[in-house]
Amino acid sequence: MATLEKLPTRRLGKNGPEITAIGFGLMGLGTAYGSVGSDEDRLKMLDRAWELGCTNWDSANIGFALHPNRRADIFLATKFGLGLGVRDDGSRGLVIDSSPEHCRQQCEKSLQRLGVSYIDLYYIHRVDGKTPIEKTMEELAKLKAEGNIKHIGISACSAATLRRACAVAQVDAYQVEYSFWALDIEGRESNHVLQACRELSVTVFAYAPLGCGIMTGQIRLPDDFEPGDLRRLFPRSSKENFPKNLVLVDRFKQMAARKGYLQENVGAVHVRVTPEEEREIRGWIDDVGIAGIRVPPGLLDELNDTPPL
Repeated sequence: MATLEKLPTRRLGKNGPEITAIGFGLMGLGTAYGSVGSDEDRLKMLDRAWELGCTNWDSANIGFALHPNRRADIFLATKFGLGLGVRDDGSRGLVIDSSPEHCRQQCEKSLQRLGVSYIDLYYIHRVDGKTPIEKTMEELAKLKAEGNIKHIGISACSAATLRRACAVAQVDAYQVEYSFWALDIEGRESNHVLQACRELSVTVFAYAPLGCGIMTGQIRLPDDFEPGDLRRLFPRSSKENFPKNLVLVDRFKQMAARKGYLQENVGAVHVRVTPEEEREIRGWIDDVGIAGIRVPPGLLDELNDTPPL
């Protein structure tokens, strides 16, 4: 019988539980990165993650049910506020809705789809620019008081919105793209949102830590992406920018070779980058630069604010 291994942990927020220091992002199991495997293969992947001790799982509005005998082991995060729908102009596409009504509606649907009685961490996936953050936080606080969710998170909002949210209820997590490929949250462009998280004791969850797979070096041409792969739309993957970015990718590969390759992705939790290596990497970025913006304007914009109450 398979047993659960132990991985290093980190504390969530000010006084939350200890959770595995490396998370398992589930988006690729259902969307975005081209074709997906069979249900059997995807369930095997979930089982393998559990066996390896990677029990910090991050999902969104996708449909799968947890293994009932493993629910207690899994720290489960999901989100609301971003999905496919009809926009104000009548077209179909990504729609952002962080209203209180949508918050509760989607929470109830997630509980039903996942087959669980509570969600460990519930994120606002994106703020919609129309709903004051205070209104959304009040609804999340109600869901928490009712036992439907255990902890509150926000994804990719501005530092000002994060501070306003924390004034209403405790925010334990902030999720954003963060890696040497995307350092926006460190600087003035984001109004130093990383510093705000530190001041407020909000745990930062970095998504796409390998640049959506590009920094692995396994993708050498834009045409290596399957038809329908979201990354084909990224400006950094254009035929003009991609070769320029491979210069930086290949430098990362050289450092990875010095450290030794991993048999399992989860092994990254044991890799340590020394201060000297971090300075070396940041020097590459200053020297080579990154060609192209993260995503096309209007698609998954980040660091957005909300209107005043």
